[in-house]
Amino acid sequence: MSYVDYAKSVTDLARGKWPSILKEIVDTCYHRDILEPNGVCPNCGKPDLYMVPKKEADHALKCRKCDTSLFNGVRVADAFSQLKGRKLLKKIEELASKYDVSVDQQAVPVERDFARKEFDYISDNSIEIFDARSALGLRYLSDRGIDVNNRNVINAMHETTYFVPRVSFYDKTDGVITKGEFPVLAFKVFNENGQHINWWKIYLDPVQGKAKVPQAKRGCPTLTKGQMAEEGYCIPFGRYDETVGVAEGPETALALIELGRNVFSTLTANGINRFEPPKCCKRFELYGDYDRSGTGQKVVVTKHADLSIKRPKVDVDIYLPPERLYVDGEKSLDFLDLLDGHKRGQFTVHEFEQCGFEI
Repeated sequence: MSYVDYAKSVTDLARGKWPSILKEIVDTCYHRDILEPNGVCPNCGKPDLYMVPKKEADHALKCRKCDTSLFNGVRVADAFSQLKGRKLLKKIEELASKYDVSVDQQAVPVERDFARKEFDYISDNSIEIFDARSALGLRYLSDRGIDVNNRNVINAMHETTYFVPRVSFYDKTDGVITKGEFPVLAFKVFNENGQHINWWKIYLDPVQGKAKVPQAKRGCPTLTKGQMAEEGYCIPFGRYDETVGVAEGPETALALIELGRNVFSTLTANGINRFEPPKCCKRFELYGDYDRSGTGQKVVVTKHADLSIKRPKVDVDIYLPPERLYVDGEKSLDFLDLLDGHKRGQFTVHEFEQCGFEI
């Protein structure tokens, strides 16, 4: 039998049994990469491997970054194990006769399939934020009060911030359906293991500002905001260092980065509670919003108390905008508001000194 025919025969025999087979063939240090979302690609080394929808039974993996395609379990085993050629096929054949089918061809529900398609669409069509075609995205940030020419901001947005010319939008709130296509400012969202797990989208108006739609800021529907907050997911603008900070929302984080702070961005206030500073951190800075609801203030105080027990050797500082600057009736006051107000002559340097740092 030719090698091609033998490989096809083995592939058919192993269909639906790959998780069990690969666990025996591939070294345990690679199990996470081949069996869980966002594994490390053997070609480019980026944590961007994903299971191809409706190809779960064949264990087909693909890399979003370099487009490497491991279109069945034989290719996966070949890429991650020491066995090659007919020896590899023989081992797979032996194990396939040992295990029962454990994965159906339709293992991923339709709604997750759609969510994955959106994630992949953005990954495939995203443009670097400093590309000339991303001017609308840069203008949105600039209009918000962020200096997009600031060296700290440029470094933070490199490989985290992108622009997509057209992304579908759909929302159904109180029976009212809103749909269309809009340009999107997209930020990579990572989990605590440093794996790209989602995109945080800001739908933009083609002329100026945010799109006039319900919840113009949202993630891909693979994960809800609540799920991402619960798991401590973040936009990794910052770097692992002895001093690390965290703030709610990418715009606020970028404002603090412009001021020289090393800051990661969570997606919600509650995400701050779940964000864990790296092991190298000796000083942790919590930047809260002054919220009408009190949520922004509460989460930084709660996190401070939590870390004083879990990480007593880490110095933790809380920063909040001055209460006296909060305007009654407004939803919140954050550090982006403070920076933008300072640039417009509304606030003085003294306001920042009251927050505990200089500009």
